[in-house]
Amino acid sequence: MEQRPLRIAMLCPYLPPIYSGAGQQALRIGTALKSKGHNVFFVTASHSVESKHQLLNGVDTFYSRIERMSSYRGQIMFGLKSLIVLFKKRKEFDILFSPGMGAMLGFLYFSLKIFDKKIILRMSVFTDDPGIIKKRKISSYLLLPYKLADCIIAPSTARLNGVVNNLPNHGHKVTRINNCVNTKHFSPCVSSISKNELLRKLQLQTDQKYVIFVGRIIARKGVDFLVDVWREVIQQYSNATLLFVGPYDFASKGINKTDPVMQKLQVKINNYNLDKKIIFTGQVDNVSDYLKVSDVFVFASEAEGLPSAPIEAMSSGVPPVVLDIEDIMPDIIDSEENGIIVASKDAEAFSNSILKLLTDEQYSEQMSINARQKICANFSINVVTEKYEQLFRALICK
Repeated sequence: MEQRPLRIAMLCPYLPPIYSGAGQQALRIGTALKSKGHNVFFVTASHSVESKHQLLNGVDTFYSRIERMSSYRGQIMFGLKSLIVLFKKRKEFDILFSPGMGAMLGFLYFSLKIFDKKIILRMSVFTDDPGIIKKRKISSYLLLPYKLADCIIAPSTARLNGVVNNLPNHGHKVTRINNCVNTKHFSPCVSSISKNELLRKLQLQTDQKYVIFVGRIIARKGVDFLVDVWREVIQQYSNATLLFVGPYDFASKGINKTDPVMQKLQVKINNYNLDKKIIFTGQVDNVSDYLKVSDVFVFASEAEGLPSAPIEAMSSGVPPVVLDIEDIMPDIIDSEENGIIVASKDAEAFSNSILKLLTDEQYSEQMSINARQKICANFSINVVTEKYEQLFRALICK
């Protein structure tokens, strides 16, 4: 018997053109569900898009203009505007899927429960952890989404434990589903010839090795530490360049040299004489191309939900060296098999791991193969989307 298409409203504050890992995940999941014949639409915010309705990757997307989404006032305004959209379209969906907790949106979730909608929340960033939320003012209200949800999706063991340990009465509602990646889009270069052609296209030198970081240029991502690490690397291996691929905030595509983090980085880079050994690209639309030409991926973030960047790198066959985040990085990487997890914030230990991958070709090639296999088996968009479909249908049948 043929199953009816699912009817899903996806509430996500951060979708393109706003730069966000959580937004990228939401877009991938929504687009994949739409391609499988399900009825999906997005409700989102924007700093700049004036039109209230657009197609995003072929999915109907309803925008609300919000100036400061990071503020409580901005989140409340987004909730009110989204509630109006969802009320008008209440006969067109059965499931509200919210990738990103939206802690100030409790009133919206409560309103939708009145209309007997199934609510699924997906934890995205580390601040979604109930243990962190409990330390805030009005924590009772901020935790309301967890209590109203029919299901809570945790992308990592750390976030799952955060619900179970801090909201034991709601621990039965939490389930683990990985972040996903399009393994066809994020794939290795097929040959050294195609890699050199791509390097020239990106205006990068073909006689260099490239180590890449992908993400926002902010303090929490450990970019300052990576400059310290790079100083250690270059002292022993001069034929390499570090790429920082990403913007300095959510909205900007470029690099703001007046930003305090950028200013601090630039001073350190100049003091270390690394200005010719580090490239900042700003936000780019072809991250996969930069990954294809890279030899090592680095990530030194101090806190995450479950980062997409290492997954994309591994899918591209780029072995990662990452700083350990307990119950998060081991969910992605089996250290010394498909990547390297550095236990502590030690520049020498981190640089030694990079150097091993740069200098030991056989070791690096095997780790590249293992990384790609791990992601295809556990994080591919097809594997992850199927888990969402099963979850959604199970909830609808209850």
